[in-house]
Amino acid sequence: MTDQQYYDCYAKLASNLVEYHELDRDLFYAIFEGKIKPIIKNTFFDIAGSFTSIDLEDVCQDIFIKLWTRCVGAYFMNEKYETNAAMFLGWCKIVAKNHVTSLLRKKSLRPSETLDDPDHPIVVADMHDPSSELIRTEAVRAVFRAASALPSKAELKLTWFSVYLLIYSGEASDRIEATHMFCERYADAALGDVMRDVESRIADLCDLSDVKDEIERGRSDEPLGELLGDEPLAKVSDWLYKINKRLANSLPSEVVQWNT
Repeated sequence: MTDQQYYDCYAKLASNLVEYHELDRDLFYAIFEGKIKPIIKNTFFDIAGSFTSIDLEDVCQDIFIKLWTRCVGAYFMNEKYETNAAMFLGWCKIVAKNHVTSLLRKKSLRPSETLDDPDHPIVVADMHDPSSELIRTEAVRAVFRAASALPSKAELKLTWFSVYLLIYSGEASDRIEATHMFCERYADAALGDVMRDVESRIADLCDLSDVKDEIERGRSDEPLGELLGDEPLAKVSDWLYKINKRLANSLPSEVVQWNT
């Protein structure tokens, strides 16, 4: 299934759901067979040796049933989602990935103490999937928009955007590296300088006008270093934690894993 065929199928699926209040099984099956099933097969291609006793078709059927039964309530009717074709495919990928991960857990393929360790992630998706960058961009946009809408202080939000732009751009591989890079780059900068740098990199991901307005109202020359104090790394980590905790409460539990 080409991207255009997928977009057409999704548009019809969403339209029929609004008009008739039920999913069109044929359209949903076409999307599953054309887009989602290849993702599942690519996932198992790299870890097939770990599932010699598992029938791939049975796994696909289980995932199909899970998506079919859950997508209306968990995705289409979930106010936390900005529903569109890319985000829906991303949501389906996360459900599929979680299902495969649960199989890995049951087979005890990894030590139990590392299963939930963010430093040792279970990587089971995105293999050879040309749509992954589109999905990732849409997911980043959704997360960034949610962050921009939070009622947090300008310096917290500005720091969060700076750090995660370093991750999203590929300059930093994870949050720890991005935090160190942020402190090295901006510890001696004024808030206005950081704002201008972020603004030049944010593109169309979200609107930061409220943060910009607060900083331009007499805070543009305020040194970031004074706000970070004697332990800037700890302060930045604390600010990131506060923003991410609020995001966790405002975003769906199955939000696309945009920064992995």
